[in-house]
Amino acid sequence: MSISISGLLCTVCRSDRLNHGSDTLTCRTCGQDHPVLGGVPVMFNAVAVNSEAGAEDDLASRQVAGAFDLPDDPLTLLRIRTMLRMKVRFGNLLVQAESQQFLHRVRNSGHEVEAARVPRGDTNTVRDMVAVPRYRWTKDYLPRRFLPSVPILANIRLENVGAVPLYRSGEGCAQVALRWQHRDGASVPAPDMRTPLPIDLAPGCAVTIAIHIAPPERTGAYLLTATLVQENVRWLDEGALTLAVKVSGDVPGPVPEGWLVRPDPPASYDADHDLGCALLQDWLRRHASPRPRVLEVGGNAAPMLARLSEGFGTDLVNADVDLLGLQIARLRDLQRGAGLHHVCADAFDLPFPSGHFDAIVIFASLHHFPEPDALLERLRHRLRPGGFIGLFCEPVGHVWPGAVHPAFLTELERGVNEQSFSLREYELMFRRADLKAAEVEVDMNSLKARLVHAQPDGAR
Repeated sequence: MSISISGLLCTVCRSDRLNHGSDTLTCRTCGQDHPVLGGVPVMFNAVAVNSEAGAEDDLASRQVAGAFDLPDDPLTLLRIRTMLRMKVRFGNLLVQAESQQFLHRVRNSGHEVEAARVPRGDTNTVRDMVAVPRYRWTKDYLPRRFLPSVPILANIRLENVGAVPLYRSGEGCAQVALRWQHRDGASVPAPDMRTPLPIDLAPGCAVTIAIHIAPPERTGAYLLTATLVQENVRWLDEGALTLAVKVSGDVPGPVPEGWLVRPDPPASYDADHDLGCALLQDWLRRHASPRPRVLEVGGNAAPMLARLSEGFGTDLVNADVDLLGLQIARLRDLQRGAGLHHVCADAFDLPFPSGHFDAIVIFASLHHFPEPDALLERLRHRLRPGGFIGLFCEPVGHVWPGAVHPAFLTELERGVNEQSFSLREYELMFRRADLKAAEVEVDMNSLKARLVHAQPDGAR
């Protein structure tokens, strides 16, 4: 079946002159071929695709069919089996980790799916206490004003840029330590609050940590330094981050002005997504053209755009890096006759022109991106003037590294980026992306927001 998606561009030369074939999209300008697998174009510059058969494929194909209400006829099972055997290799570690989560998430939703056996590595590794770990802080959401003696949690992102792991526990474990100083460099008495890492952090990996901050009891201007310490070994001050902050009684409250916060949480994950879908339809009717161009980022095998009522047209696109999930979504569409398009693409480098979409929506996926503000800024450029970005079902609050939920911990250990933010951190994130919140609804721990350009049309 030929693939034709409005506005789709070559990832190399950004030309829209694409020959749409059943198994390849070929750019007539530069000659680049983009593979089409299971009806899904793979829009990456460099990607390796091969087929790896496994003994579990026959059983797993039936289980996947059952999980997504697909028929178990021979043709459908053959298609699923082919999808399961298709392995895609990306050049980015985080993209690679996210692209391999489909079967894990199906299992987490309560369905049984056969897993390939992975050989266990040697767990008796001797730790290198001589090599000095190296790190850097890549993003901070720390406030610049604090209430006296009122402890808080705030997010900061840590990357291991050294050659040895940063361990969360045991001999030579690393913890986040804070130092308070006067602006002249004199030390300030303050509680010695240290925050453990949620996981062992391998070289080249990063994690967002909610650190415990205990401000001094006296108001004034201070320097706050975040550093790492290897317990009973050494302080790691080379990568320390120092911020100019103030302690005063004039600190914004936890809820930004105009944000609607309800005290009760959603009844369930599915109920929360039902609320999000209803809100999306309302926003599209009020703020988009009658047959809008809408992009969903991170929809995977169950995009919420597929649940839109009739009347919104067929210019709807689901973009994700998980090729297997996208192929399952495409197969479901064939069974139901839905008109949704699916594209395997990097959300930071979408193969669509600037100003192309009336709306871009994200359901419970923004927090999987290491720099959500940078992603929002990229997506903003794909919006037409007057368009909006819709965020739905994003987690609210902080995850204390010393008491991480097992499911959250499992995701982190698989290389998936998991993080959660306070309302003020979301506000900061939107501001960094040059967006403003036109409407925000929060159901205790679930945020839904309609974001628009912070500056008037034509002022940028």
